[in-house]
Amino acid sequence: MKHIIIYRESGVYMATVKIVPVEDMAILNKYLSGEDAVVLIPESFVKENKFLLKHIGTTTNDYYRYAGEPDIYIDIVNDSEHTFISYLNYKEEEESC
Repeated sequence: MKHIIIYRESGVYMATVKIVPVEDMAILNKYLSGEDAVVLIPESFVKENKFLLKHIGTTTNDYYRYAGEPDIYIDIVNDSEHTFISYLNYKEEEESC
């Protein structure tokens, strides 16, 4: 597993680079595809907190502002023009100098 340190305006983040098998990627895409931001709630938690059912499939933009940092950042690299590929190319060039 390779760790990449990413520098952002608000601080330093470390990202772990992982290869996702095709079948697992299909499952992830089911929940993440087509969304800029998503709140995932485990089914078992919804069963214990039924009031959440009325919010499933709705947008949170009107009332939820991600107070604090999200639990996890996920970046899906799915084409050669992705920012992460550009970042790695830059790091490779920097290391070869």
